[in-house]
Amino acid sequence: MVFHPEKGALTLLRVRSLAVWIALCFLAGVLLPNPRAAAVTAAILSAAYLGAAMWYIPVLLRRAEVEIREDRLTYRSGLLFRQEIQIELRQIFLITKRRTPLQRYLKLCTVVLRSCGPAVRISWLTGAQAEALEGIWRPRHG
Repeated sequence: MVFHPEKGALTLLRVRSLAVWIALCFLAGVLLPNPRAAAVTAAILSAAYLGAAMWYIPVLLRRAEVEIREDRLTYRSGLLFRQEIQIELRQIFLITKRRTPLQRYLKLCTVVLRSCGPAVRISWLTGAQAEALEGIWRPRHG
C-alpha cells in the first residue's frame, strides 16, 4: 500500500510558506532603516516565495510517499535533501494524530510515528490514509 499527498497538502504548504513570507517582509520593513533597502528585500523575498510556492513545493510533494509492506513502513521525502526512513511495523510503539484548524478545513492530519529511533512526522495524510495506517498497526499491537 502506497500513500501520496493529496491536493490539500499543496494548499497547506503554500499557506505555511505564505505566513513565513509575510513575517519576513514585515521584519524587513521594521528592521531595515532605509525604505529602498526594505523594498528591495521584500522584492527578493517575494521572488523566493513565488519560486517556492509554484515550483519547489509541488515537486517536493510529488516525491513524497509512504509505502507499507507486510512488515515494514518506508517514508520517502525531500527534493534537495532526499531522505528515506524505514521502520519495522513491530518497532512502532505509538501512533498519534493531530489536526490544526487549517488541516481540518483541508481534511488533512499530521501523523507522528514513534519507534525506537527518531519519530517520523507526516503532515500531509488524509484522515482515511491515517486510519488505514492505524488499521495496519493496531492488530499487531492490540
